[in-house]
Amino acid sequence: MNTSFWITQVLNGLSFSALLFLISIGFSLVCGLMKLVNLAHASLFFVGAYVGNEIQKQSGSLIYGILGAAIITVVVGYLLERFLLYRFHGKPLNLVLLTTGLMMVFEDIVLAIWPVPVRARAPAMFSRPVEFLGVRFPSYRLVVILIGIVFTVILWLIIERTKIGAKIRAGADNEEIAMSLGINIRQIFLITFSCAVLLAGAGGAIGSPVVALQPGTSMEFQTLALVVCMIGGLGSVKGVVFGSLFVGIVDSLGRALFPSFSYFTLFMPMAIVLILRPQGLFGRRLD
Repeated sequence: MNTSFWITQVLNGLSFSALLFLISIGFSLVCGLMKLVNLAHASLFFVGAYVGNEIQKQSGSLIYGILGAAIITVVVGYLLERFLLYRFHGKPLNLVLLTTGLMMVFEDIVLAIWPVPVRARAPAMFSRPVEFLGVRFPSYRLVVILIGIVFTVILWLIIERTKIGAKIRAGADNEEIAMSLGINIRQIFLITFSCAVLLAGAGGAIGSPVVALQPGTSMEFQTLALVVCMIGGLGSVKGVVFGSLFVGIVDSLGRALFPSFSYFTLFMPMAIVLILRPQGLFGRRLD
């Protein structure tokens, strides 16, 4: 195998990693702060993908598609958290069953509106491949990588360098102490959950020309988001970045080199990490 093969697969992995980051960071923060295992999170990513693609086709603008998808998923996410999910705070088994059911509901809604797989297209200005590192590579995938880097920097600055980020980290470390210090945990919960679903919806619209838009795919992405969080550690931006890079690149190389063992190459490292460090590589053990 020549150098161009490895470069192409790594670039494919990086573009996939950027999308995994947009899904997994919200899932990780919600789990770490709210102790809410939302197995319907990836479904909101695909709702954003379908909605964003439709808006883009009608308006001819990717920006409108991203904004429309983000707004709709935030509204849906707010309603879910405000009137349904919050009622089961502290009841993980109930939440797992509930969000699994919600995932199936979203799947059926998508299937009813879009009964056949949808082929989303990249914007015309990014429709042609470009020469990059000696290989011809789809220009839109390079844009996705750049967007992933920008979101990573912004989120890291918010979580690590702002007052709201400090409150989120305080609530994730110890909810009771944070409340005793005057932090409105309910408000922090709502802000965190809204940001999580916004990222999922916007990420879906961004990734719609890259991923396959067909019913049932959200389960695969939710599983990958779980792997990312288990490897990197819940509630850690650094952990999600590392986990997304690892899963994206290993998945790309595994499918190309060992298609029959592609899942083994993902889940075996995750199992080893959980055995040696149950909280993930960058997660903190809270005793």
